[in-house]
Amino acid sequence: MLEKILDFKVRDNSIKELISYVRQGIPSAVFGVTDAFKNYLISAIDEKILFIVKDGLTAKSSLDLIREISGKKAIYIPPKDEILLHSRAYSKENAFNRIVALDKCKEADVIIVTLETLLQTAPKEIRKLNLVKDEDIS
Repeated sequence: MLEKILDFKVRDNSIKELISYVRQGIPSAVFGVTDAFKNYLISAIDEKILFIVKDGLTAKSSLDLIREISGKKAIYIPPKDEILLHSRAYSKENAFNRIVALDKCKEADVIIVTLETLLQTAPKEIRKLNLVKDEDIS
């Protein structure tokens, strides 16, 4: 049934044109449609997609919808917390989620970010060290 929903037998040439551009590797953008329709389009396109949203709340809802509709590997990269003073509190959970998301970028089908996230620096590579209980490390 999901394939029937995602099947593009739509007479509107603009949707066919958009999908054609994406398949050809031409950078494309969609404006003036609802967020739900954007999520639907992203679910239907079989290419790697960078989805720029207005805020974190929209990103999280889009992440859930895209995963439910298409089953694609979608990730959300949250922006870094800006720390002006060392004594100021920041979210360790947010920092952890950002590192995990950056690590999964290569295997993700859809990467969801805010403009703030795009403007921040990110490492080229995330180095990992796996620790196993009761195992010695030299």
